[in-house]
Amino acid sequence: MEHSISITTDTGELDALLPMVRSFLEQDIMELTVDGRKVSGFRTPDASSLWIRDHCDMLRTGRYFHADATSVVEHFAETQSATGRIFDYFTTFPEKLPCERENWT
Repeated sequence: MEHSISITTDTGELDALLPMVRSFLEQDIMELTVDGRKVSGFRTPDASSLWIRDHCDMLRTGRYFHADATSVVEHFAETQSATGRIFDYFTTFPEKLPCERENWT
């Protein structure tokens, strides 16, 4: 759900902060189809993958701008092993070789 939020100050010094943060976060949204389901999350600009820790950090503000804040978290939870281990990221192609193939989409 997208919320309408803004910052207005007497001096105007911080008024541009929120639109700037929103612009940064919107550029970092990555959408993939995994097992026939759309998965959407925030990625860091230096990686073409979705990392659970990065997504969760960006989600603190991104949840106010991005309608699908949970599909990537649900994907990580659904792929959790019986021992509790979760992948820390998933991608559609290797970023560095050798790369663990088991967490490619």
